Amino acid sequence: MKYEVNPDALFCALLSAGESGEAKCGNLSIECRGKTKGKVIFLIKKDTEVVAQLSVSNIFLSQKGNPIRNFMKITARA
Repeated sequence: MKYEVNPDALFCALLSAGESGEAKCGNLSIECRGKTKGKVIFLIKKDTEVVAQLSVSNIFLSQKGNPIRNFMKITARA
């Protein structure tokens, strides 16, 4: 929400970075830092500033639909 990123674009960028190593999502760049037992590690940056590093399960990335959009809907209601 802070970086005004569309949840569909973010999810697609995560998938793309997981496959090709890098992806862009608006003003953010996403880099796949590695893959471990059932997880993919991503580094997200805005320009040269690190925004986040996160580990995402393969199960999350392989879901039909967009789990990020569903999460944002729930968060917006709270």
